[in-house]
Formats: sequence, C-alpha cells, structure tokens
Amino acid sequence: MDVVGGKWMVGEDYGPVLSRTDLYLLQQELELHPVLKGLPNFVFNVTTGEAKILNAAQQEEPFDSQKDEPASIPRVTELIIISKVSPWCVTVFNENGVTLENVLGCIFEEYAKRITDLELSKIPSNVQHQIRRTAALYRSPVAGAWGPQSIDSPLKRSGTLYFPC
Repeated sequence: MDVVGGKWMVGEDYGPVLSRTDLYLLQQELELHPVLKGLPNFVFNVTTGEAKILNAAQQEEPFDSQKDEPASIPRVTELIIISKVSPWCVTVFNENGVTLENVLGCIFEEYAKRITDLELSKIPSNVQHQIRRTAALYRSPVAGAWGPQSIDSPLKRSGTLYFPC
C-alpha cells in the first residue's frame, strides 16, 4: 500500500513545474511554503546563510531535512521575492522547480553583495547613515565600538534590512 506524503514533500510526482507564462495562463494562485511565510520557529541568518529550526524546547535543529522541498505549490521555475524592508528584489530560478534551498541561497547571495555608489545615492540620507553605522558596528574589533576606520568598510545589502527604505 502506497502512502502519500504531505504536499511539501520532495519528489517529482506533484504536477508539472510551471513557467511564469504557464502560471499566468492557468490563472493559478501560488501557495508559498510555510517557511517562506515566516514561521516563528524558523531562523535564517542573512549575513551567514545559516538556516535553523527551533523545536518546542527552543533548541536548534538543522534545516537540512526541508531544504529540497518546493518553495511553492504549484511548483514554478522562477520566483521573484519583493520585500517591504528592502529596496532590492531577489529573482530565484531553477528549471526543475524552485526549492527552499534555492530561495535561501539566492537571498544570501543577493544580500551579501556590496552596495554600489549609485544604489547608495538612491537611499534616503538618514538610512544611509544608519547603514554606515551598522557596518561600522559589525566591522569594529570591539563589539559596540564605533571605530573611524570602520566607517569606510564596504556596505552590504544585508545592512539595509534593519531600516525601512
């Protein structure tokens, strides 16, 4: 007797992987994986790329068991992530269907990038200052110290996630 797993289980037997055009023509609504909706027990560190799940006892468990699950139902070849807390969007592509690992990997890669001078010029000056202070804090040899040598360190996109732009 075959037992069917949950809809987020890894496998190829859950329907076709749809392109943006297919999704539009079928007028199909995407259902995001619960992890992408913001589960309270899921922790993703954008600066290190480390993902963890907190169990009921608030102990960390590795995320490896869910990383290959589809990021959405129906499965799609491309997801575009737009956030209210960041001026950047992240495009995730996988011909075989976007997985949670693809999404988290792309978010990590995108937010590890250095902010260009042009991008920085488009951000309000008060937010620029907060981003520079955050960068200085993380680059400072003593935690919590604002060192002048740290102000000129490369500014990363992850530093914008703390301040609405």
